[in-house]
Amino acid sequence: MQTNFNQESSKKGEQFEKYVQDIIFPDAHYELIYKTSDSKQNTYRYPKKSLEPDFHFKCRLTGQEFHVEAKWRAKPFKNQFDVLSGNQIKLFPSLESKSNPLDILFGYGGVASEPDYVHLIPLQEI
Repeated sequence: MQTNFNQESSKKGEQFEKYVQDIIFPDAHYELIYKTSDSKQNTYRYPKKSLEPDFHFKCRLTGQEFHVEAKWRAKPFKNQFDVLSGNQIKLFPSLESKSNPLDILFGYGGVASEPDYVHLIPLQEI
């Protein structure tokens, strides 16, 4: 069971993930292969797969598969955005390949369900 749990932060994260899944990568264009567990499941019993990126999609047009880690921040802290945790920085490069890239979808400003800005950043640029 996780001990470092912020319910409000988790709710915002889930709202942004819904935005990513429904607006940025809609079902009409992207097949959803995998999505990590929600906070309710993770607080009950944390599946190891939850350490992986939030989404695994497949483009319906090209067949290209890719992973996406969704991150939303309301505002910077000390003029900087914390994008990935230390564990993610260590783990994510081992999950990426040419045939299955990993991108960070970073949203900020506005509200989690409708951010002011959204950027898709290749993992190598983080």
